[in-house]
Amino acid sequence: MQIKRILATIVNRIVVDLGTGSGRSIKHLLEVMKKGFIIGLDGSCKRLASAKKMLKFDAINLEIALICCNFAYIPLKSSVTDSIVSILTFHELVIIKDKNINDITVEMHRILKKDGKVIVIDKFLYETENLAEKLPILTEYVYQEALKTAKGIHLWGLHKPEDYINILRKTGFKNIKISVIDVQKRLSGEDFLKTWGKETRNLIKQIKGPKAERLKKIIKKIEKIALNYGYKAGKMIIVRAKK
Repeated sequence: MQIKRILATIVNRIVVDLGTGSGRSIKHLLEVMKKGFIIGLDGSCKRLASAKKMLKFDAINLEIALICCNFAYIPLKSSVTDSIVSILTFHELVIIKDKNINDITVEMHRILKKDGKVIVIDKFLYETENLAEKLPILTEYVYQEALKTAKGIHLWGLHKPEDYINILRKTGFKNIKISVIDVQKRLSGEDFLKTWGKETRNLIKQIKGPKAERLKKIIKKIEKIALNYGYKAGKMIIVRAKK
Protein backbone atom coordinates (compact mmCIF):
# COMPACT_ATOMS: atom_id res chain seq x y z
CA MET A 1 0.00 0.00 0.00
CA GLN A 2 1.47 3.35 -1.09
CA ILE A 3 0.14 5.32 1.88
CA LYS A 4 1.63 2.79 4.30
CA ARG A 5 5.06 3.16 2.70
CA ILE A 6 4.82 6.95 2.83
CA LEU A 7 3.85 7.01 6.51
CA ALA A 8 6.63 4.58 7.39
CA THR A 9 9.17 7.24 6.38
CA ILE A 10 7.91 9.89 8.78
CA VAL A 11 6.34 8.45 11.92
CA ASN A 12 8.16 8.94 15.19
CA ARG A 13 7.53 8.77 18.94
CA ILE A 14 4.67 11.31 19.08
CA VAL A 15 2.48 11.72 16.00
CA VAL A 16 -0.45 14.11 15.53
CA ASP A 17 -3.10 12.95 13.07
CA LEU A 18 -4.80 16.10 11.76
CA GLY A 19 -8.26 15.13 10.56
CA THR A 20 -8.79 11.75 12.19
CA GLY A 21 -12.42 11.48 11.13
CA SER A 22 -13.80 8.04 11.86
CA GLY A 23 -10.34 6.59 12.40
CA ARG A 24 -9.16 5.38 9.00
CA SER A 25 -5.97 7.46 9.10
CA ILE A 26 -5.07 6.16 12.57
CA LYS A 27 -5.53 2.62 11.28
CA HIS A 28 -2.88 3.41 8.65
CA LEU A 29 -0.55 4.70 11.38
CA LEU A 30 -1.07 1.59 13.51
CA GLU A 31 0.17 -0.52 10.60
CA VAL A 32 3.59 1.17 10.64
CA MET A 33 4.09 2.21 14.28
CA LYS A 34 5.40 -0.30 16.80
CA LYS A 35 5.44 2.09 19.74
CA GLY A 36 4.68 5.71 20.52
CA PHE A 37 1.76 8.05 21.07
CA ILE A 38 -0.85 9.09 18.49
CA ILE A 39 -2.93 12.24 19.03
CA GLY A 40 -5.98 12.28 16.77
CA LEU A 41 -7.57 15.68 16.07
CA ASP A 42 -10.90 16.31 14.41
CA GLY A 43 -13.54 19.02 14.33
CA SER A 44 -16.39 16.53 14.73
CA CYS A 45 -16.92 14.89 18.10
CA LYS A 46 -19.38 12.50 16.45
CA ARG A 47 -16.74 11.22 14.03
CA LEU A 48 -14.23 10.82 16.85
CA ALA A 49 -16.78 8.78 18.80
CA SER A 50 -17.02 6.49 15.77
CA ALA A 51 -13.22 6.30 15.64
CA LYS A 52 -13.02 5.34 19.30
CA LYS A 53 -15.55 2.57 18.78
CA MET A 54 -13.83 1.24 15.66
CA LEU A 55 -10.29 1.32 17.03
CA LYS A 56 -11.04 -0.88 20.07
CA PHE A 57 -8.53 0.79 22.38
CA ASP A 58 -8.12 -2.22 24.63
CA ALA A 59 -6.54 -4.17 21.76
CA ILE A 60 -3.98 -1.47 20.82
CA ASN A 61 -0.44 -1.41 22.21
CA LEU A 62 0.20 2.25 21.37
CA GLU A 63 -1.22 5.13 23.38
CA ILE A 64 -3.92 7.10 21.57
CA ALA A 65 -5.67 10.33 22.52
CA LEU A 66 -8.60 11.76 20.54
CA ILE A 67 -9.28 15.50 20.75
CA CYS A 68 -12.22 17.39 19.24
CA CYS A 69 -11.04 20.89 18.34
CA ASN A 70 -10.79 23.72 15.85
CA PHE A 71 -7.56 23.19 13.89
CA ALA A 72 -6.86 26.93 14.07
CA TYR A 73 -6.67 26.63 17.88
CA ILE A 74 -5.09 23.25 18.63
CA PRO A 75 -5.11 22.61 22.42
CA LEU A 76 -1.54 21.31 22.59
CA LYS A 77 1.65 22.88 23.90
CA SER A 78 4.21 24.29 21.49
CA SER A 79 6.93 21.97 20.20
CA VAL A 80 5.16 18.86 21.49
CA THR A 81 5.04 16.50 18.51
CA ASP A 82 7.65 14.82 16.34
CA SER A 83 5.40 14.47 13.28
CA ILE A 84 2.08 15.62 11.86
CA VAL A 85 0.14 13.53 9.37
CA SER A 86 -2.96 14.75 7.51
CA ILE A 87 -4.71 12.37 5.11
CA LEU A 88 -7.48 13.60 2.79
CA THR A 89 -8.31 16.49 5.11
CA PHE A 90 -7.04 19.76 3.64
CA HIS A 91 -9.53 19.95 0.76
CA GLU A 92 -12.37 19.52 3.29
CA LEU A 93 -11.24 22.26 5.68
CA VAL A 94 -14.01 24.76 6.39
CA ILE A 95 -12.86 28.32 5.89
CA ILE A 96 -14.39 31.74 6.47
CA LYS A 97 -11.58 33.73 4.90
CA ASP A 98 -8.45 32.60 3.08
CA LYS A 99 -6.34 33.40 6.11
CA ASN A 100 -7.97 30.51 8.01
CA ILE A 101 -5.80 28.04 6.10
CA ASN A 102 -2.76 30.00 7.23
CA ASP A 103 -4.07 29.91 10.80
CA ILE A 104 -4.10 26.12 10.61
CA THR A 105 -0.60 25.79 9.16
CA VAL A 106 0.67 28.25 11.80
CA GLU A 107 -0.71 25.94 14.47
CA MET A 108 0.85 22.92 12.78
CA HIS A 109 4.21 24.70 12.80
CA ARG A 110 3.78 25.74 16.44
CA ILE A 111 3.12 22.27 17.85
CA LEU A 112 5.97 20.62 15.93
CA LYS A 113 9.33 20.12 17.59
CA LYS A 114 12.41 21.57 15.92
CA ASP A 115 13.13 19.58 12.75
CA GLY A 116 9.71 17.93 13.13
CA LYS A 117 8.16 16.60 9.93
CA VAL A 118 4.76 17.00 8.34
CA ILE A 119 3.17 14.99 5.58
CA VAL A 120 -0.06 15.95 3.84
CA ILE A 121 -1.80 13.47 1.54
CA ASP A 122 -4.71 15.01 -0.33
CA LYS A 123 -6.79 15.24 -3.46
CA PHE A 124 -5.66 18.12 -5.67
CA LEU A 125 -6.48 20.05 -8.80
CA TYR A 126 -4.84 18.96 -12.04
CA GLU A 127 -5.60 18.56 -15.74
CA THR A 128 -6.36 15.16 -17.23
CA GLU A 129 -7.69 13.96 -20.58
CA ASN A 130 -9.01 10.78 -18.96
CA LEU A 131 -12.74 11.40 -18.56
CA ALA A 132 -13.14 8.64 -15.96
CA GLU A 133 -10.41 10.35 -13.93
CA LYS A 134 -12.15 13.72 -14.21
CA LEU A 135 -15.07 12.41 -12.18
CA PRO A 136 -13.43 12.87 -8.73
CA ILE A 137 -12.65 16.50 -9.63
CA LEU A 138 -16.16 17.17 -10.96
CA THR A 139 -17.88 15.50 -8.00
CA GLU A 140 -15.80 17.49 -5.51
CA TYR A 141 -16.57 20.71 -7.33
CA VAL A 142 -20.34 20.21 -7.55
CA TYR A 143 -20.57 19.08 -3.91
CA GLN A 144 -18.60 22.07 -2.64
CA GLU A 145 -20.62 24.52 -4.75
CA ALA A 146 -23.88 22.97 -3.52
CA LEU A 147 -22.70 23.07 0.10
CA LYS A 148 -21.63 26.72 -0.18
CA THR A 149 -24.87 27.81 -1.85
CA ALA A 150 -27.29 25.79 0.28
CA LYS A 151 -25.60 26.04 3.68
CA GLY A 152 -23.12 28.90 3.37
CA ILE A 153 -20.28 26.49 4.21
CA HIS A 154 -17.13 27.19 2.23
CA LEU A 155 -14.55 24.41 1.98
CA TRP A 156 -10.95 25.08 0.95
CA GLY A 157 -11.46 22.66 -1.92
CA LEU A 158 -9.10 21.27 -4.51
CA HIS A 159 -5.92 23.26 -5.13
CA LYS A 160 -2.82 23.08 -7.28
CA PRO A 161 0.49 21.82 -5.84
CA GLU A 162 1.96 25.32 -5.77
CA ASP A 163 -0.82 26.44 -3.41
CA TYR A 164 0.30 23.90 -0.81
CA ILE A 165 3.91 24.98 -1.24
CA ASN A 166 3.04 28.67 -0.84
CA ILE A 167 0.96 28.11 2.31
CA LEU A 168 3.60 26.01 4.06
CA ARG A 169 6.47 28.27 3.02
CA LYS A 170 4.59 31.36 4.23
CA THR A 171 4.15 29.69 7.62
CA GLY A 172 7.84 28.95 7.99
CA PHE A 173 8.13 25.34 6.85
CA LYS A 174 11.21 24.34 4.89
CA ASN A 175 12.45 21.45 2.73
CA ILE A 176 9.02 21.28 1.08
CA LYS A 177 8.79 18.44 -1.40
CA ILE A 178 5.91 17.42 -3.66
CA SER A 179 5.18 14.04 -5.21
CA VAL A 180 2.09 12.45 -6.74
CA ILE A 181 0.63 8.96 -6.49
CA ASP A 182 -1.80 7.52 -9.00
CA VAL A 183 -4.64 5.68 -7.29
CA GLN A 184 -5.66 2.73 -9.44
CA LYS A 185 -9.14 2.20 -8.01
CA ARG A 186 -11.76 1.79 -10.74
CA LEU A 187 -15.51 1.22 -10.70
CA SER A 188 -18.12 0.68 -13.34
CA GLY A 189 -20.32 3.70 -13.92
CA GLU A 190 -23.32 1.87 -12.52
CA ASP A 191 -21.52 0.93 -9.29
CA PHE A 192 -20.17 4.45 -8.88
CA LEU A 193 -23.60 6.06 -9.28
CA LYS A 194 -25.11 3.67 -6.73
CA THR A 195 -22.82 5.04 -4.01
CA TRP A 196 -22.31 8.67 -5.04
CA GLY A 197 -24.52 11.74 -5.14
CA LYS A 198 -27.18 11.42 -2.44
CA GLU A 199 -25.79 14.21 -0.25
CA THR A 200 -25.03 16.47 -3.20
CA ARG A 201 -28.50 16.03 -4.68
CA ASN A 202 -30.13 16.75 -1.32
CA LEU A 203 -28.18 20.00 -1.10
CA ILE A 204 -29.18 21.00 -4.62
CA LYS A 205 -32.86 20.47 -3.71
CA GLN A 206 -32.45 23.32 -1.23
CA ILE A 207 -31.23 25.72 -3.94
CA LYS A 208 -33.50 27.74 -6.23
CA GLY A 209 -32.97 29.57 -9.48
CA PRO A 210 -30.20 29.52 -12.10
CA LYS A 211 -27.56 28.21 -9.69
CA ALA A 212 -29.61 25.08 -9.05
CA GLU A 213 -30.08 24.51 -12.78
CA ARG A 214 -26.36 24.91 -13.44
CA LEU A 215 -25.51 22.37 -10.74
CA LYS A 216 -28.11 19.94 -12.09
CA LYS A 217 -26.45 20.17 -15.52
CA ILE A 218 -23.13 19.21 -13.92
CA ILE A 219 -24.82 16.24 -12.24
CA LYS A 220 -26.11 15.08 -15.64
CA LYS A 221 -22.61 15.47 -17.08
CA ILE A 222 -21.20 13.35 -14.24
CA GLU A 223 -23.82 10.65 -14.86
CA LYS A 224 -23.09 10.62 -18.60
CA ILE A 225 -19.33 10.33 -18.10
CA ALA A 226 -19.76 7.58 -15.51
CA LEU A 227 -22.03 5.47 -17.70
CA ASN A 228 -19.85 5.91 -20.80
CA TYR A 229 -16.37 5.69 -19.29
CA GLY A 230 -16.66 4.36 -15.75
CA TYR A 231 -14.96 5.85 -12.70
CA LYS A 232 -11.26 6.09 -11.89
CA ALA A 233 -10.00 7.51 -8.59
CA GLY A 234 -7.98 10.68 -9.04
CA LYS A 235 -4.33 11.24 -8.31
CA MET A 236 -3.26 12.32 -4.83
CA ILE A 237 -0.60 14.81 -3.85
CA ILE A 238 2.03 14.02 -1.23
CA VAL A 239 3.43 17.12 0.47
CA ARG A 240 6.42 16.67 2.79
CA ALA A 241 7.87 19.51 4.85
CA LYS A 242 10.04 20.16 7.87
CA LYS A 243 9.98 22.75 10.66
